[in-house]
Amino acid sequence: MMNEFNCLYCNKKYKQKYNYIRHVNICKFLKSSVKEQNDNIELESEYIPNPYEMFQLIKELNLENESLKKRLLKLETKSSTTKKINFLEWLQTYKPCITFEKWLTQEIYPNIGDYLDIVFNKDLFQAIDKLMKQYFNTCKDVMVPICCYQKNKVNNIYVYDMFDGVETWQQISNTILEKYISHFCDQFIVAFTEIWYKKHKELIETSEKYQELYMENYKKILGGKENKDTLYGKIKLSLCGLVKKTPKVATIN
Repeated sequence: MMNEFNCLYCNKKYKQKYNYIRHVNICKFLKSSVKEQNDNIELESEYIPNPYEMFQLIKELNLENESLKKRLLKLETKSSTTKKINFLEWLQTYKPCITFEKWLTQEIYPNIGDYLDIVFNKDLFQAIDKLMKQYFNTCKDVMVPICCYQKNKVNNIYVYDMFDGVETWQQISNTILEKYISHFCDQFIVAFTEIWYKKHKELIETSEKYQELYMENYKKILGGKENKDTLYGKIKLSLCGLVKKTPKVATIN
């Protein structure tokens, strides 16, 4: 049974699609409002390009079409060659020359003494923040054993360390990260005792002024008036910004 084509404007039926299309164009115009008819008539009365001008327009459109086709081909090629991989799998292709705990004890902690004055003059966070920023500014091209990858606005921390007897990358929880941050802060107490206290020990024992200075500096070393949750949160945010990785070679899960 042959298909019938019904005009939506007058319900007239056609068996031939070609006749139906010709009818619909005319019927649509006749059924339209006077304003719409006038608008169409106005458009139809516009200047019609001569053959030469039409040829130039066709060439211009053809050039634009070829340009769009090339851009589309590049996008399709990029899409087909970009594969989704897991961030941890991508990270495993990079091997730092030192584990995370050794990095802390050998590369970071020995510098703490140089930043005690910043704690005394400002606060503990400012000292830690400056220590880390200056360290990473001097080793921009070095793969350090800690990195951050942000997914869905959540910062995920990965460290390269010994896990189950094997050196590898592994994501650590916020609880573990806070333990590392706590240990980092404790090293300022150690440095304060080994460096500043020993240097001023005799004055502290004999001078009321130095006794007060000792108590004031010791409180700042402990974090001052800032509670631990706030302090650790600021340190974590600063650290994430310094070690954030944004892979460009693949789409990461």
